[in-house]
Amino acid sequence: MLSSKVDEIQANVEVGSCLVASDKTDDLIADVQQLPSSVNDDVKTALQNGANQLKILLADPDQCEGRTTTTETTTSTPSTTEETTTERTEPTTTTKTQTQTTPTQTQTQPSTTTGGSGGIGPGGL
Repeated sequence: MLSSKVDEIQANVEVGSCLVASDKTDDLIADVQQLPSSVNDDVKTALQNGANQLKILLADPDQCEGRTTTTETTTSTPSTTEETTTERTEPTTTTKTQTQTTPTQTQTQPSTTTGGSGGIGPGGL
């Protein structure tokens, strides 16, 4: 039973799953603590010390050889959007109107007045 736990922990370390191996080590520690009293105390202590040391090593990224760190780098390139607005306008028609003013000619004719004696010249005969 304990040896299968150790094999499981090792398999997880080999594939780089040190966090799972650490969880499995917690299970191993619990199993060692539950060993029957018929197991020699020195053996029990050695198993506990070994499992605790394994747990410490698994927590240290430099010590867990199978641990892989993946760094994801995202490079973003600023994009430039150029907006062009096209405005449609109707053509403007300019009509030139030329106004010609014609002068009004007024002719004045001498008025004839009739009156008085009706004759030519001064009267008086």
